[in-house]
Amino acid sequence: MRKVLVLTSLIAFMLLTPVAAQQEAVKRTQLHTLDFPERYTTLSGTTEIAPHGSTGRHIHPGVDTGYILEGEVVLIVDGKPPQRLKAGDAYQNAPGVPHDARNESDRPAKLFVVLTIEKGKPPTSPAP
Repeated sequence: MRKVLVLTSLIAFMLLTPVAAQQEAVKRTQLHTLDFPERYTTLSGTTEIAPHGSTGRHIHPGVDTGYILEGEVVLIVDGKPPQRLKAGDAYQNAPGVPHDARNESDRPAKLFVVLTIEKGKPPTSPAP
């Protein structure tokens, strides 16, 4: 009986928790910023995605290049079939193309990310 009550409470919490709060399953750590090349800023850092978490569909105002350090993700890019990427795989997304990285496993995933974006623009925005 107690297990059923705990499970019911967990399901109620998940249903009542706003999607934005569930997105907290993603941790971004900026490691370095460099104003280069001219009119651009290059940012490097890590993105950690909790088990069964997602970055959410978003865009960047420049090139997004990444390398999977740990775990695996499914990269969903508009106009392309989903790609399953594991530790040691790399990817690149074109400027302004909506995409999402989903961790469908029970283990955390960690990515090293480099963004070369237009200077003065936010590095990440929700996809339209």
